[in-house]
Amino acid sequence: MKKDFKFRLGFQRNSSDQRSLGEKMYSIFEVNYLARPWLLQEGNYRFWLRSMGKLNRENVGFGLSIDQRLSASMGSFLRYGNSRTRGEHKNNQFFSGGFRFKTPYTLYPQDFWGIGIYYLDKNPEGEESLAELYYNFHLTEHIKISPHLQWLW
Repeated sequence: MKKDFKFRLGFQRNSSDQRSLGEKMYSIFEVNYLARPWLLQEGNYRFWLRSMGKLNRENVGFGLSIDQRLSASMGSFLRYGNSRTRGEHKNNQFFSGGFRFKTPYTLYPQDFWGIGIYYLDKNPEGEESLAELYYNFHLTEHIKISPHLQWLW
């Protein structure tokens, strides 16, 4: 197997009820591939699948995630998620995308900033969209400040 593939598996119990161990189990599986597409720098391509309780069509979700470096100072991301919860007749869907910029487009060498947009179709509550602009100030190895400006419609 190539070293560019990573597999992750996680479990979490979501209930303190001792009698429903299997019913309240949250599990997720993820496959990550680090690729270097033709004419582009490296990118992470992920697929995930999650289940809540017993595995069936009414309690699963899946998603795709792409983080692609376009140049030394610019990257992009795309996300898609789809899920269905027990009792809902329509899947919930999520889309997002954006760009991240580093030096020479920042105030300091380790800072970065980005722009993004997302769309959520959440049944039965309706649709929601958001645009965001943020700047990440690198203060120390473990301290960063990141103000965000968001517009929800």
